[in-house]
Amino acid sequence: VYKDSKKKGHSHTCIINASNNFQYSIPNLGAYGLRENISSSTMSCEYVDNPNYTPGIPYYSQMYKSACVATLFSEADYLGYSINFQVIPEYSWNEIHYYSSLYPVGPYYDRNWNDRARSLKFSLGFFNEGNR
Repeated sequence: VYKDSKKKGHSHTCIINASNNFQYSIPNLGAYGLRENISSSTMSCEYVDNPNYTPGIPYYSQMYKSACVATLFSEADYLGYSINFQVIPEYSWNEIHYYSSLYPVGPYYDRNWNDRARSLKFSLGFFNEGNR
């Protein structure tokens, strides 16, 4: 995540992998000098097939691939309004250059997400390709 638009300014890198149980959370972005100061981000993800595949169950119901998910929250400690970003296997790279183009913040259609996030979570989840 970056303080300024177009991936510029102060930044913080978050890595999710097996060592942190595929989750990374920052309950207060102020601890990193980014409280209400995130304006752009980059996400990339490497994908794996469903590690819990079970023989005997129809394969189509288990066609899962990993999806990297980022959630921004308008308040510290994962409270307030939130917005999710997901990187899917077909497009393993996601860049958002202007959070000012992300609307709305909760019910406020005139507010965007530029400099609004106070906490965030990154995780690795799974989605079913058969249900697109």
